[in-house]
Amino acid sequence: LNQMQALLSKLPDVGTHDGVSEALEKRSWTWEGSLADHIRTLLQVPFFILAAIVLPPQACAIIHLSVESKYKSQFFSKLQGELGRMAGLNDVEELVSTGNLSGAESSDFGCFADYGRAFAKKDGIGDSVQEKYDVIAEKHSNLIARCAQGLAFFAFWGSLAGNTVEGYLRGTLFGKKKEGSNAIFESFFVLYYII
Repeated sequence: LNQMQALLSKLPDVGTHDGVSEALEKRSWTWEGSLADHIRTLLQVPFFILAAIVLPPQACAIIHLSVESKYKSQFFSKLQGELGRMAGLNDVEELVSTGNLSGAESSDFGCFADYGRAFAKKDGIGDSVQEKYDVIAEKHSNLIARCAQGLAFFAFWGSLAGNTVEGYLRGTLFGKKKEGSNAIFESFFVLYYII
Protein backbone atom coordinates (compact mmCIF):
# COMPACT_ATOMS: atom_id res chain seq x y z
CA LEU A 1 0.00 0.00 0.00
CA ASN A 2 2.87 2.37 0.80
CA GLN A 3 4.45 1.65 -2.58
CA MET A 4 1.15 2.39 -4.31
CA GLN A 5 0.80 5.70 -2.44
CA ALA A 6 4.39 6.63 -3.32
CA LEU A 7 3.74 5.84 -7.00
CA LEU A 8 0.53 7.88 -7.02
CA SER A 9 2.27 10.86 -5.41
CA LYS A 10 4.82 10.90 -8.25
CA LEU A 11 2.17 11.14 -10.95
CA PRO A 12 1.56 14.68 -12.15
CA ASP A 13 -1.90 16.17 -11.67
CA VAL A 14 -3.68 15.73 -14.97
CA GLY A 15 -6.63 17.96 -14.10
CA THR A 16 -10.17 17.43 -15.27
CA HIS A 17 -12.24 18.07 -18.34
CA ASP A 18 -15.99 18.30 -17.81
CA GLY A 19 -15.58 16.44 -14.51
CA VAL A 20 -13.84 13.45 -16.10
CA SER A 21 -10.12 13.00 -15.51
CA GLU A 22 -7.88 13.12 -18.57
CA ALA A 23 -6.53 9.72 -17.61
CA LEU A 24 -9.95 8.22 -18.23
CA GLU A 25 -10.28 9.93 -21.62
CA LYS A 26 -7.07 8.42 -23.02
CA ARG A 27 -7.19 5.24 -25.05
CA SER A 28 -6.35 2.21 -22.95
CA TRP A 29 -6.76 -1.53 -23.24
CA THR A 30 -9.62 -3.90 -22.64
CA TRP A 31 -8.72 -7.53 -22.08
CA GLU A 32 -9.59 -8.44 -25.68
CA GLY A 33 -7.60 -5.59 -27.19
CA SER A 34 -4.71 -6.24 -24.85
CA LEU A 35 -4.43 -9.87 -25.86
CA ALA A 36 -4.58 -9.13 -29.59
CA ASP A 37 -2.13 -6.22 -29.38
CA HIS A 38 0.32 -8.18 -27.21
CA ILE A 39 0.37 -10.93 -29.83
CA ARG A 40 0.84 -8.41 -32.68
CA THR A 41 3.65 -6.70 -30.75
CA LEU A 42 5.31 -9.97 -29.75
CA LEU A 43 5.67 -10.86 -33.43
CA GLN A 44 7.60 -7.61 -33.94
CA VAL A 45 10.18 -8.15 -31.16
CA PRO A 46 13.01 -9.34 -33.47
CA PHE A 47 12.68 -6.18 -35.57
CA PHE A 48 12.40 -3.97 -32.51
CA ILE A 49 15.68 -5.40 -31.23
CA LEU A 50 17.34 -5.16 -34.63
CA ALA A 51 16.24 -1.52 -34.96
CA ALA A 52 18.79 -0.48 -32.34
CA ILE A 53 21.51 -1.77 -34.67
CA VAL A 54 20.31 -0.68 -38.11
CA LEU A 55 18.48 2.62 -37.47
CA PRO A 56 20.09 5.89 -36.37
CA PRO A 57 19.06 6.97 -32.85
CA GLN A 58 17.16 9.96 -34.24
CA ALA A 59 14.95 7.72 -36.40
CA CYS A 60 14.20 5.45 -33.43
CA ALA A 61 13.23 8.39 -31.24
CA ILE A 62 11.16 10.02 -34.00
CA ILE A 63 9.10 6.88 -34.54
CA HIS A 64 8.43 6.51 -30.82
CA LEU A 65 7.54 10.17 -30.33
CA SER A 66 5.35 10.32 -33.45
CA VAL A 67 3.31 7.35 -32.26
CA GLU A 68 3.21 8.80 -28.75
CA SER A 69 1.84 12.10 -30.07
CA LYS A 70 -1.57 10.38 -30.36
CA TYR A 71 -1.67 8.29 -27.18
CA LYS A 72 0.02 10.73 -24.77
CA SER A 73 0.93 8.29 -22.00
CA GLN A 74 2.32 10.10 -18.93
CA PHE A 75 4.86 7.33 -18.37
CA PHE A 76 5.94 6.65 -21.94
CA SER A 77 6.03 10.31 -23.10
CA LYS A 78 8.52 11.34 -20.45
CA LEU A 79 10.79 8.37 -21.12
CA GLN A 80 10.71 8.80 -24.89
CA GLY A 81 11.12 12.57 -24.61
CA GLU A 82 14.35 12.10 -22.69
CA LEU A 83 15.57 9.49 -25.14
CA GLY A 84 14.77 11.89 -28.00
CA ARG A 85 16.88 14.59 -26.35
CA MET A 86 19.72 12.10 -25.86
CA ALA A 87 19.45 11.15 -29.55
CA GLY A 88 19.98 14.81 -30.46
CA LEU A 89 16.49 15.80 -31.61
CA ASN A 90 15.96 19.56 -31.61
CA ASP A 91 12.28 20.01 -30.80
CA VAL A 92 11.09 17.06 -28.74
CA GLU A 93 8.10 18.92 -27.28
CA GLU A 94 6.74 19.74 -30.77
CA LEU A 95 7.20 16.13 -31.84
CA VAL A 96 5.38 14.82 -28.76
CA SER A 97 2.51 17.28 -29.05
CA THR A 98 1.93 17.17 -32.83
CA GLY A 99 4.06 14.37 -34.25
CA ASN A 100 5.68 16.90 -36.63
CA LEU A 101 9.37 17.55 -37.21
CA SER A 102 10.98 20.89 -37.85
CA GLY A 103 13.91 22.03 -39.99
CA ALA A 104 16.65 19.72 -41.19
CA GLU A 105 15.28 16.77 -39.24
CA SER A 106 12.23 16.84 -41.49
CA SER A 107 14.21 16.25 -44.66
CA ASP A 108 16.41 13.54 -43.11
CA PHE A 109 13.83 11.71 -41.01
CA GLY A 110 10.43 12.94 -42.20
CA CYS A 111 9.38 9.56 -43.56
CA PHE A 112 9.78 8.05 -40.07
CA ALA A 113 7.60 10.75 -38.49
CA ASP A 114 5.01 10.30 -41.24
CA TYR A 115 4.96 6.56 -40.63
CA GLY A 116 4.66 6.99 -36.85
CA ARG A 117 1.72 9.37 -37.19
CA ALA A 118 -0.05 7.13 -39.73
CA PHE A 119 0.58 4.08 -37.53
CA ALA A 120 -0.89 5.82 -34.48
CA LYS A 121 -3.98 7.06 -36.34
CA LYS A 122 -4.90 3.55 -37.52
CA ASP A 123 -3.30 1.40 -34.76
CA GLY A 124 -0.89 -0.02 -37.32
CA ILE A 125 -3.53 -1.26 -39.75
CA GLY A 126 -4.70 0.11 -43.09
CA ASP A 127 -3.71 1.43 -46.49
CA SER A 128 -2.35 4.74 -45.19
CA VAL A 129 -0.01 2.89 -42.82
CA GLN A 130 1.13 0.58 -45.63
CA GLU A 131 1.77 3.57 -47.93
CA LYS A 132 4.07 5.21 -45.35
CA TYR A 133 5.77 1.86 -44.75
CA ASP A 134 6.39 1.54 -48.50
CA VAL A 135 7.96 5.02 -48.59
CA ILE A 136 10.51 3.95 -45.97
CA ALA A 137 11.17 0.67 -47.83
CA GLU A 138 11.76 2.54 -51.11
CA LYS A 139 13.88 5.30 -49.59
CA HIS A 140 15.95 3.02 -47.33
CA SER A 141 15.29 -0.74 -47.45
CA ASN A 142 12.78 -3.41 -46.48
CA LEU A 143 14.81 -4.19 -43.36
CA ILE A 144 14.73 -0.55 -42.25
CA ALA A 145 10.96 -0.46 -42.86
CA ARG A 146 10.43 -3.64 -40.81
CA CYS A 147 12.53 -2.20 -38.00
CA ALA A 148 10.49 1.02 -38.10
CA GLN A 149 7.35 -1.10 -37.89
CA GLY A 150 8.77 -2.98 -34.90
CA LEU A 151 9.52 0.29 -33.11
CA ALA A 152 6.05 1.63 -33.88
CA PHE A 153 4.48 -1.48 -32.36
CA PHE A 154 6.66 -1.11 -29.28
CA ALA A 155 5.64 2.56 -28.90
CA PHE A 156 2.00 1.58 -29.38
CA TRP A 157 2.32 -1.14 -26.74
CA GLY A 158 4.17 1.11 -24.28
CA SER A 159 1.70 3.96 -24.67
CA LEU A 160 -1.40 1.85 -24.22
CA ALA A 161 0.15 -0.03 -21.31
CA GLY A 162 1.01 3.30 -19.67
CA ASN A 163 -2.49 4.65 -20.28
CA THR A 164 -4.07 1.49 -18.87
CA VAL A 165 -1.95 1.69 -15.71
CA GLU A 166 -2.62 5.42 -15.37
CA GLY A 167 -6.36 4.99 -15.91
CA TYR A 168 -6.45 2.34 -13.21
CA LEU A 169 -4.36 4.33 -10.71
CA ARG A 170 -6.24 7.59 -11.30
CA GLY A 171 -9.71 6.24 -11.96
CA THR A 172 -10.68 2.63 -11.35
CA LEU A 173 -8.80 2.47 -8.05
CA PHE A 174 -10.95 5.36 -6.79
CA GLY A 175 -14.26 4.15 -8.21
CA LYS A 176 -14.15 6.25 -11.42
CA LYS A 177 -14.36 3.50 -14.01
CA LYS A 178 -13.83 4.30 -17.65
CA GLU A 179 -16.73 3.30 -19.87
CA GLY A 180 -16.13 -0.21 -21.20
CA SER A 181 -13.32 -0.96 -18.75
CA ASN A 182 -13.09 -4.06 -16.58
CA ALA A 183 -11.79 -3.54 -13.04
CA ILE A 184 -10.66 -7.16 -12.70
CA PHE A 185 -8.66 -7.06 -15.95
CA GLU A 186 -7.13 -3.68 -15.04
CA SER A 187 -6.18 -4.92 -11.55
CA PHE A 188 -4.37 -7.96 -12.95
CA PHE A 189 -2.78 -5.86 -15.71
CA VAL A 190 -1.41 -3.28 -13.26
CA LEU A 191 -0.18 -5.94 -10.82
CA TYR A 192 1.57 -7.77 -13.66
CA TYR A 193 3.35 -4.68 -14.98
CA ILE A 194 4.16 -3.02 -11.66
CA ILE A 195 5.39 -6.10 -9.83
